[in-house]
Amino acid sequence: MNDFREFDWKMEANEAVFCSMWADRIRVNEVVELFMNKRMASDYFYNRLNLYQNGDSLGALRRAEKTFFKRAMNCYVYVHEQNTEIQHTLLHNGFNWIDTMDVMTIDCEKYHNERNENGEVYIIRAHYADIPRWVSTFCGSFEIPEWQTEVQHRVELHFDKLILLISYFRSGNSAELSGCCALFINQGIMGLYCLGTVSKFRCRGVARKMISNSFEYTVENDLKCLFLQTFESQDLFEFYRKSGFRLAYRKRVYEKRYQEGLKPG
Repeated sequence: MNDFREFDWKMEANEAVFCSMWADRIRVNEVVELFMNKRMASDYFYNRLNLYQNGDSLGALRRAEKTFFKRAMNCYVYVHEQNTEIQHTLLHNGFNWIDTMDVMTIDCEKYHNERNENGEVYIIRAHYADIPRWVSTFCGSFEIPEWQTEVQHRVELHFDKLILLISYFRSGNSAELSGCCALFINQGIMGLYCLGTVSKFRCRGVARKMISNSFEYTVENDLKCLFLQTFESQDLFEFYRKSGFRLAYRKRVYEKRYQEGLKPG
């Protein structure tokens, strides 16, 4: 069973290349690959197996488990929500459903972007010298200070492939770092990643202006689609829907913990 449409596969390919900048891309077999970065071991966006085609799904799963468990890491698997066959395979092999990823899009030919005139927030495109500011804002927004060294290394390595945006919030005569995001062009579409707002500036229009600017970069690059992913555990679906995004499809996230993998059976 293969529930992805041709355009959905373009978003999957965009995401896969983006993830490969942040994690090692490991080929499991001819059609299956996994992503792994032990320095971000608790994160299931950058550490996962994409298992979309049935085929030898159990064989691929066993090889993925072995790869993760050898590094004392939990094994995470992504599968299209309508692919019940693979989901049954996962459940029967000790995996638990832990989250759902909503993939959402804005069609640039149909969507009219109302320019965000929030004067308290302004946004710049980061230059190479701005990488430490972007990294600090990203790690602060997602409360992951322990990742800072690894994130900076990855961003410096792939800087020329990304459009990094940084937002500042004006207050009087001063301005503070308030948010960030990363844009990535691949497959003729724009992916919006790493959208984060520093906690003290949430609900003040920072994320909305970042989205508005991301849309403008999409149009400037003559691209037809801007897309993003959001986990349902983050409860941001309605926010993105009101910002102009619509649901394209969903992927379920399954987990098998390293400790469970050690059990005989």
